[in-house]
Amino acid sequence: MMSKLTHPTQVVLRLIAPIAYSNRNITGDNWYSSIELIDEVRKCGLTYVGTMRTNKMQIPPQFQPNRSRPAHFFIIWIFWENHDCFSCTETRKSCYPSL
Repeated sequence: MMSKLTHPTQVVLRLIAPIAYSNRNITGDNWYSSIELIDEVRKCGLTYVGTMRTNKMQIPPQFQPNRSRPAHFFIIWIFWENHDCFSCTETRKSCYPSL
């Protein structure tokens, strides 16, 4: 099963193995964050917080940069496929998805 997972997910799962089922939170950067990882971390009894790269296909379209949005600070929060997601931005060009 482990070989079907992406390399960053496999690395994180090896690192969190000693603390599995301890109800702790894992924090990661955009290299490791993915929906796949979050699902696997949940199976280990842990939670995950991290940023995602905007070019990942798993990000909902509401989180993608959009020039037609007003250029002031706003926050988007959605519950998407059993995942809490939010984005904060100050410009219309940038979008920083977090899980």
